[in-house]
Amino acid sequence: MRTDCPSTTLCDVARISGVMSKVEWLGILAGTLTTISFVPQVWRIWRRKSAEDVSLGMFSLFATGVLAWLGYGILIRATPIIVANVVTLILALWVIVLKLRYRMFRQLRAAEPSSSIDQTSRSRSRRRAPR
Repeated sequence: MRTDCPSTTLCDVARISGVMSKVEWLGILAGTLTTISFVPQVWRIWRRKSAEDVSLGMFSLFATGVLAWLGYGILIRATPIIVANVVTLILALWVIVLKLRYRMFRQLRAAEPSSSIDQTSRSRSRRRAPR
C-alpha cells in the first residue's frame, strides 16, 4: 500500500488524471541523475577505446542488481523505477560489452607476430649493443 497518498483511490485518480505527487517527481529526479551518471564513463571508454580500469566483476554485479530493480519496478508498476533501470541497464551492459570487446582486441594484438620490418629493426638494434 502506498503511504504518500491518503487513499489508494485518490492516488489512482491522480495518476489517471496525469497529476504526479512530489514523491513520484523525486523518483524521476533520482532515476535521471543516477542514470546519466554513467554517460561520462561510457563516453570515456568509447573515446579511449580502452576499459582496462573498469572492473568487469563490479559492472556484472551492478547490472544484475539493476535487473533486479527493474523486475521490482515492473512488479509494483512504478514507471520512474522502470524507465531509470531500463536506461541504466543498457548503459551498464554497454560498458560490459566495451570492456570485453577492447580486452579481446588487446589480446589479439598481443598475439599477432611482429611485422618483418619490426623484426629486422629489433635484430639490428641488438647487434649495435653499446661497448
